Amino acid sequence: MKIAKEPLGDTVDPDIDRDGIPEFTEDTLAFLREGIPEMAEGKVVGGRSCLYTATPDDHFMVDRVPAENGYSSREAAAGTGSSSVAPSGR
Repeated sequence: MKIAKEPLGDTVDPDIDRDGIPEFTEDTLAFLREGIPEMAEGKVVGGRSCLYTATPDDHFMVDRVPAENGYSSREAAAGTGSSSVAPSGR
């Protein structure tokens, strides 16, 4: 399972140490205990920090694709983008 915390954090160098940190694991388990208690009972086998790309205001960009008649493009922060394709249209 992938769990993300928003708002996104600081701008970082992509070569940072991306190993998970105990504080995030503890916060995540506390969150799960409130919303999905059964999931919080599971064993955490690892963690890794994901890197995201985002627009300056953290909103989606929607525009037409000039070279492709009838097509449009929607871009978002990597990670949240794929989970919101359907709600944004076809």
